[in-house]
Amino acid sequence: MKRSMRMVTERLILDPIRASDKEDYFINISHDRKVLETFICRYAESLEDFDFSAYLAPGQTGSRLFAIRLKETGRLIGILTCFDETEHSCEIGFGIGSRHWGHGYATEAVERFLTYLFDEKGFQTVYASFFPGNSASRRVMEKCGMRYDRFSEKELSYLGAERDLIYYRISRDSRRTLWAIRPLTEEETPAALRLAWKVFTEYESPDYAPEGTEEFRKCLHDDSYLTGIRYYGAFDGNRPVGVLGIREEERHICFFFVDGEYQRRGIGTGLFRRMREDFPAQAITLNSSPFGVPFYKALGFTATAPEQTVRGIRFTPMVYDEENQEGRQL
Repeated sequence: MKRSMRMVTERLILDPIRASDKEDYFINISHDRKVLETFICRYAESLEDFDFSAYLAPGQTGSRLFAIRLKETGRLIGILTCFDETEHSCEIGFGIGSRHWGHGYATEAVERFLTYLFDEKGFQTVYASFFPGNSASRRVMEKCGMRYDRFSEKELSYLGAERDLIYYRISRDSRRTLWAIRPLTEEETPAALRLAWKVFTEYESPDYAPEGTEEFRKCLHDDSYLTGIRYYGAFDGNRPVGVLGIREEERHICFFFVDGEYQRRGIGTGLFRRMREDFPAQAITLNSSPFGVPFYKALGFTATAPEQTVRGIRFTPMVYDEENQEGRQL
């Protein structure tokens, strides 16, 4: 049975390019000069003159092309490419239309694409490169676990100049050990709560009045509040990078934080899935900060009441009900 080449993330669908993508490809890639400053592709002046046929025939380009689509619309906003394939390795490239920059789509897509290349295609090593100065692509690679491999001087000619390339790489084995997700011991809980405070002050406190920030700080040091919580942690080596805390009796998530450097890398989803292994059938509730609402909606949570404020804490009550998740893909 042939495996599907369709990949799904929280917000995106990745699948092979098709003929109906011509206009979106033109708008977001071939006619977007901002994209073409760092993504190698021939500029197209008009849709009428845009020859899209070569992109539909991998044999002609020597690469596999995948569309990056918004799940909510199905429209192409960018592409992924896989080329220079050998038995054990390949190189990837990625581009997102400039109107869609700043939303973390590239990281989300590359992370899922790496899973496909390692787990389904069986590659041992994946490479990627970028022009010096392209810090956005470098950050995407680093967030996905890729690390510096080599510098290649004047490797190619592009836009009328000889261009250097910086190569990054990631191996299948190193990616498997990048982080671990598991229940926390009592001794590990204080470090997890310190991580919660760090992430809260960076991403959530700005939406709160000082009273709300102080209220959250007090919760972290209130033994009566912390009683009855089961904690799960995500680790990069020995470093805690994510924490989820759930009240066992109420099935209510009271802490859910991922270090800013590791967000949009699947850690939050991984923590939630690990917790669901221990609470597989029950409905799960939480009170989401304004910052967290889009993430929880992507996981499958729905709001049960409008946003409210209690003791300075702004939150939206939400619930995850397994009965309403049939057919949903994360």
